[in-house]
This record gives sequence, structure tokens and C-alpha cells, in this order.
Amino acid sequence: MAEELVRSADAFATRLDALISKIRCIQGPNMHGEKASDVLLISHGHFLRGFVKRWVQCPLDMPLALMLDPGGIGVLSYEHHSIDEPALMVGMAFPSKH
Repeated sequence: MAEELVRSADAFATRLDALISKIRCIQGPNMHGEKASDVLLISHGHFLRGFVKRWVQCPLDMPLALMLDPGGIGVLSYEHHSIDEPALMVGMAFPSKH
């Protein structure tokens, strides 16, 4: 049973990494705004928690408490406009009407 869970977790990580690779292929050539390349993911919380961990290059079993509100918005980005520096954007503010 434990071996099946490890295989299942490895398969999940492989799926997440493949998706992240596809996203980076889309966004990589456009890191400085050459072309709009935003990606929208809609999924359930467990998938998105795993996705965030793999996005910032952490193992799935790393303890990281992430609270995701239903219908909430999270932003994953890159530091220094570098495809090699994935980051989680925290503390976003909505633009004012001024």
C-alpha cells in the first residue's frame, strides 16, 4: 500500500511538472511583455496546492500550509522577469480608481 502511494505521488509530481513545463514554454519567450502569455488554471484545491509547491520547485511532501478560498485568485509569477526564478506573488493590491 505505501509503495502504491509513493508511486501515485511520483505520478502526480510528474503530471504537475509536465504542465509547468508547458506553461514555461508559452511564457519563456515573452518574459518582457513581447506578447500576452498569461495562463489561467481552474482546478480543485488539492491539485492547486501541489501545483504551487512544484511551481516554486519544492517537493510535494514539503510542509507548506496553503489556504485557498473557493473562487479565490492566486498569482504565480517570476522574480526578475526570469523563467528560471519562479515565485508566488503574495499581497497583491487591486489598482485604485484614481
